[in-house]
Amino acid sequence: MYAPQVAGFPKAELNDIASVARCIHDKTVAIMLEPVQGEAGVIGATREFMQQLRALTQKHHLLLIVDEVQTGCGRTGQLFAYQWSDIEPDIMTLGKGIGGGVPLAALLARDEVACFEAGEQGGTYNGNPLMCAVMRSLKKLGNSSQQAFCSMHRGLT
Repeated sequence: MYAPQVAGFPKAELNDIASVARCIHDKTVAIMLEPVQGEAGVIGATREFMQQLRALTQKHHLLLIVDEVQTGCGRTGQLFAYQWSDIEPDIMTLGKGIGGGVPLAALLARDEVACFEAGEQGGTYNGNPLMCAVMRSLKKLGNSSQQAFCSMHRGLT
């Protein structure tokens, strides 16, 4: 892993649920992972591991966050890589594929855990003129285009 590491974020081994369980303590609020690790090759989380991870987070009342910045928007043969495991995350981050080569990012969360209203969450890929024009055009199309997109990501809004 690249240095420097951010303090307070322990790292576990991919596909080793016991190593994840050892990282949980009384201040843990979430577990976050990329369903496909890309720093040392292309290494995917197994279906079994993802299902165990979802069960572990539910047991400990933790959020499950999937980072789909590199894998989302059809890059693995499913709209999102987590879908190969038949689990549902609480939060998902998107980038790269969602913009089709243009800077764009998104944070999607279940209603039960969402703490942002539309427009409150900022980022380096937010607010560029091209993507603002695209979003304005989507708004003109109305809710049908938004509902179609939302239905593609299995309940995350």
